Amino acid sequence: MTYDTEATFETDVLVIGAGMAGLTTAARAAELGQSVLVVEKAPDFGGSAVLSGGGLWTLAEPGLARQIDPQCNEALCETLQGGFTEAVDWAERLGAQLLPWVRIDAVQGFPAICRPIDILGYLRLCMATITDAGGWVITDSTVERLLVDGGRVCGAMVDGADGRVRVLARKVVLATGGYQANAALCDELIGPFARGLVLRSNPFSDGGGMRLARGCGAEPAPWTDRFYGHLVASPPPDPFLPADFLRFAQIASPRTILLDRAGRRFVDESRNYYGNASAVSRQDGRTALLVCDDAVRQYDMTAYAATESIDRFGEAARAGMRVVRADTIEALGAGAANLGYHGVEAAIAAYNRELAGEPLAMQPPRAANRQPLAMAPFWAMEVTPAITFPFRGLATDPDGRVLDGTGQAIPGLHAVGADASFYRSTYFGGLALGLVFGQRVAAAALA
Repeated sequence: MTYDTEATFETDVLVIGAGMAGLTTAARAAELGQSVLVVEKAPDFGGSAVLSGGGLWTLAEPGLARQIDPQCNEALCETLQGGFTEAVDWAERLGAQLLPWVRIDAVQGFPAICRPIDILGYLRLCMATITDAGGWVITDSTVERLLVDGGRVCGAMVDGADGRVRVLARKVVLATGGYQANAALCDELIGPFARGLVLRSNPFSDGGGMRLARGCGAEPAPWTDRFYGHLVASPPPDPFLPADFLRFAQIASPRTILLDRAGRRFVDESRNYYGNASAVSRQDGRTALLVCDDAVRQYDMTAYAATESIDRFGEAARAGMRVVRADTIEALGAGAANLGYHGVEAAIAAYNRELAGEPLAMQPPRAANRQPLAMAPFWAMEVTPAITFPFRGLATDPDGRVLDGTGQAIPGLHAVGADASFYRSTYFGGLALGLVFGQRVAAAALA
């Protein structure tokens, strides 16, 4: 596409963002006969999806969302679960390479199903579907503001390498990937503990969708201070690159114990790994000590064998991070004290004793993974939280229509992926959001 300062471009659907959600929306809209323009801020397409593990997953059974997370937006979560299998089938018909269905209950802590996907291959298929239908995907371009006519969003002003263009569209879809790279928005919309967290995401998701929607009267969804992220070995490398994302992510933290500097547990670690990241973000210095035995380390090395086999403690130690290995709990406590964490030996003894006695009375609770730390060698690692995307986004309905402060849909404006708000405290899949709701929004755009 060539810009000039007076140019006007017309399309049925304007998608802002070329990640999983944006490209799915655009590809499905193009397949349905709509003209499509995708505008991407980054130099290349893919967003944070290309940095992910490539698993399409969500709840395995209907009706579970409210049981697992009583505060969730049940309509959105049930729409996600109900449309998931059909959405995955569409990706496969498009030509995506997928592995067979697997259960990942042990990783997520509740009934969950997954189909691993060649995510980069899928996104390329979406790109080809768009361009083969005569659509456009332009990169290195930003959206200055949305255009509104008579209360309806009808396009946007787009700045590209060759100038500015006025894009007129029947539907505008925000798919910019969230605001995790914007410290001020994280502070405002999540809380001060989320400001300046380590970024485990692409650096271009800096709140563009939130800014544009607010300019049209949209409001964030009800407050939640949770985010999706991981605990990572501390201190993480600077820069923290995509190649580091998996090898330093402590996905097995629900099988460990987390201690503050005084040797106290402060969270039910067993619930989920991203909840542990949120909990540590509130600790002094945003760090904690992750402690486990070798049974947990061996589990972590083999539990995700379909996609990886990583000795995360070994990787962190080789990278010079704050890791202790010891043949006895006493020696582990001495090593942890050298890192500034005290009372570790007593904390492990109390944890094992409470498990053997009255585990239901433990404080903090331990809902699952009630195995004592008993297999030498023993491990301790300082960890810090890294954010992938916030749970609090724009308020939307099940068709992705963005809502204003009164709960009414803003005509012509949709949001998908991390720009929309789906979760409150529990995570039911990330790539799945873009896949399911991208297709729903494309169908809504046709209407």
